[in-house]
Amino acid sequence: MLSLMSLFCSAAPAFAEQNKAVQPQWAAELSSEYHARVSAASAELVKNADRYRMDPVAYDRYLNTHMAPLWDAASTTRALIGKTMYAQLNEPRARTLSAAVESTLRRYAFEGLKYYDGQTFSVHDVLVNQRGSRGWVQLVLNSKLLPDLYLDLMVKRASDDRWVTVDVRFKGITYVGVKKHSFRELIEDRSVEGLITSLENKNSAYFSSLCAAAKVSGLAPC
Repeated sequence: MLSLMSLFCSAAPAFAEQNKAVQPQWAAELSSEYHARVSAASAELVKNADRYRMDPVAYDRYLNTHMAPLWDAASTTRALIGKTMYAQLNEPRARTLSAAVESTLRRYAFEGLKYYDGQTFSVHDVLVNQRGSRGWVQLVLNSKLLPDLYLDLMVKRASDDRWVTVDVRFKGITYVGVKKHSFRELIEDRSVEGLITSLENKNSAYFSSLCAAAKVSGLAPC
């Protein structure tokens, strides 16, 4: 999430000209749920960031607690390669590709940690559709030295009624929008297997180097 913030942050709120949900309770529910999650993640990162830079295992456990439950990697994967292509995958292949995408998001979080300098983040605003099934959560990143920065999370209501993130946006530009063309071109050129291999190779190379530097092995992500 940290590196995604650095890529997609803005200097002004994005929801000022948009209408709120027809059913206010849905927006209140979404705001309450994400406020609790984001506040807990922010407080722990402020407290332990220096340790996490030195200990990839500890930071991975932090992501398991705060990032993994927040993000629906399968939905992100479906959006990246397209619903038609995703529907053609058998269940094992879909799981493998989603796992590679989840590992890529996790890598972004590790890469972004080096830019972290004590900033706090919190929920600034929410927007929910009329059905109460999808929405946006706007996060604000507060720094002592820089102006506030904003990041929009696209969320949906999961089958168990939790709200989960599927994409991020800045001024109409989403992560899926930026990445989907390269994902689909790679599938066209090298097949889904080629895409999986490409993602896994990048992630493996990154984490191998990270863990070697930290002299850690045998525990995730090493």
